[in-house]
Amino acid sequence: MIELDLSELHADFLAEAAEHLAELERALVALDRADIGEAAAELLRAAFRAAHSLKGNAGIFGMSELAHFTHGVETLLDALREGKVPWSRSVSTGLLHAVDALRALLAGDTSQTEDVEPLRAALLAAAAPVLPPPGVPRRAPPPPLSLPPPDELVVAFLERRPSLFPEAGADGGAVRTSTKNLERIGELATGIARTRDRLSSELGLSPSRGVREALAELGRQTRELEACVQATRTAPIAKLFGRFPRVVRDVASRLGKEALLDMEGADVEVDRDILQLLADPLTHLVRNAVDHGLESPEVREARGKSRIGRVLLRASRGPDRLVVEVVDDGGGVDLGRVRAKAVERGLLDASACPTDEELHMLVFEPGFSTASNVTDLSGRGVGMDVVRHGVERAGGAIAFTSTRGGGSRVRLELPLPRATRPPPSAVAA
Repeated sequence: MIELDLSELHADFLAEAAEHLAELERALVALDRADIGEAAAELLRAAFRAAHSLKGNAGIFGMSELAHFTHGVETLLDALREGKVPWSRSVSTGLLHAVDALRALLAGDTSQTEDVEPLRAALLAAAAPVLPPPGVPRRAPPPPLSLPPPDELVVAFLERRPSLFPEAGADGGAVRTSTKNLERIGELATGIARTRDRLSSELGLSPSRGVREALAELGRQTRELEACVQATRTAPIAKLFGRFPRVVRDVASRLGKEALLDMEGADVEVDRDILQLLADPLTHLVRNAVDHGLESPEVREARGKSRIGRVLLRASRGPDRLVVEVVDDGGGVDLGRVRAKAVERGLLDASACPTDEELHMLVFEPGFSTASNVTDLSGRGVGMDVVRHGVERAGGAIAFTSTRGGGSRVRLELPLPRATRPPPSAVAA
C-alpha cells in the first residue's frame, strides 16, 4: 500500500491556493484600468478560472467553508463574464475584499473572517441579473455592493500578507528544497568548473582531438549547470512588484485619490534574499508616494494635471548592482520647508547654505517630521530613516530627489550577491 504524505500534499495545496489568489487579485486590479472589450473579457475569464480552481481544490481537501465562500466569488465572476452584471468600482472593491477573506480563511486568521458569510451574501446578491425574465415587470436595479472601505485593519493585513504565503510567479512547476542543498549544488558546480580547468592545464597545449572535443563539451555543460544553479537562487522582481497595484489602489481609495501604478523592468532577475529585503522598504515608499506625494484629484486638476496620479516602480540591473526606483508625479517637496524644519530641529545651522541634494537627504533623518504637522514634507519624513538604514545595512545606498510641483524619486542601489552574478565561465571561450 502506498502511503501518502498528507502534510506535503497540504503544503502543495496552500502554495497552489496562493498562486490562484494572486492571479485573481492581479486580474481584478487590472480590470479597473482595462478598456471595455477583449482585454477586460480575458481578465474576467482569468479571474473566473482562478476562483474555479481554488474552489475545486478546497473541496478535494475537505475545506468546505473555503469552497462555500469561493462559490460566491465564482458566481459573481460568472455573472460578470456573461454580461449579466456590469463592472463597477463597488463590485471591484467587493471582490478584492473577498480575496482578503479567502487569504484569511487559508491562514486560519479568525480575526479577519468574522464577516465572511455577510460578504458572501453580498456577492451573491450583486450577481443577481438586473433585467427581469420575460413577462415580469421591470424592477429597480439592486443597490451597489455595500461594503466598508478598506480600513487600517485591512491595510495592516495586506502588509502582513507576504509572510503568510509565497507570491505567485511564473515559475512553472515548483519544487521545494532547502537552501543548504542549493548552496551545495552551487559549490559542486564551481568545483566541476575548476576541475575542468585543471584537467585542461594538466593535458598541456597539444591534447588529442578527442580530448579537446571532450573538454569543450565539458565546458559547455559546466556553464549550463552554473546558469541553472544561478536560476534557482533568483526570481523575477515581478514577484515583488506584483503586490503593489493593489496597495496603490487601496491607499488611494482610503484617501479619496485616484492613482495608478506603472512598472518597468519587472522581468529583472533578483536574488530571492534581496526580494525579501526590499519588501518592507518598497511597501513604505509606495504607500508614501500615494499618501504624501500625489495630490487630490481636485488639486491636480487645478494645476493642469490629470486627475489620476501615477506611481512608477522601475528596476534595472548591472553586473554587480540592482537599482530600484519609486517615482511619483505628485506635488514634490518644498525645500524651503525642509530647510526651516532642519534649522528648527537643530539639524542645520541657520547660516548654512546646503545644496539641494543635502536638503533632500534630510528627509531620512530619524523623526524629521511629526504627525502633528501634516504637510507634503511631514509625511516624507516618517519612516524614511527606517528605509535608509535597511538599505545601508545590506551594503546599498539610497538617494531622494524632488521637484516642487513635478514629483519625487527615491532610488535604491543594492549590491548583488556574488553567487548570483554572471559567472566568469559564462563568457569564457
